[in-house]
Parts: sequence; C-alpha cells; structure tokens
Amino acid sequence: MLARELRGPEAFSDMVFSDQKRLSTLLYVESIAVGTQTILITGDTGVGKELVARAIHSASGRSGEFAPVNV
Repeated sequence: MLARELRGPEAFSDMVFSDQKRLSTLLYVESIAVGTQTILITGDTGVGKELVARAIHSASGRSGEFAPVNV
C-alpha cells in the first residue's frame, strides 16, 4: 500500500475518476486483491461496488469466471 502507482492498472480500466485522491483507494484495492480473506463491499446504489469487485477479481490473478452476487 505504500506504492505510488498501480502494479496492474488494466484491472481498473473500467473505472473513471477525476481526481488523484481515488488513486489511494485503487492502491488499497490492489493490495487486498492478493489476499485470501473474504471481502464485503458496501455502498449506495450506483457508486461502483461491482466495478470494485471486478477490479479485485482481475487484480487477484485468480482463474475462473467473475460471478457478482447482489444481496
């Protein structure tokens, strides 16, 4: 999480943001993607929870199809 640039920016290609403050969020997402813990993503409708989930899956390097679950 101490890095200043993403190791795999292609995992975040679907995300659009206009400020550098979001970079810290993306760096965090990238750092947790390689872990084995379950991740719960919460937020209001339309904030991009599924995009974050897809980015985590992509950055994780795991094989298999991404399967979003809305609860």
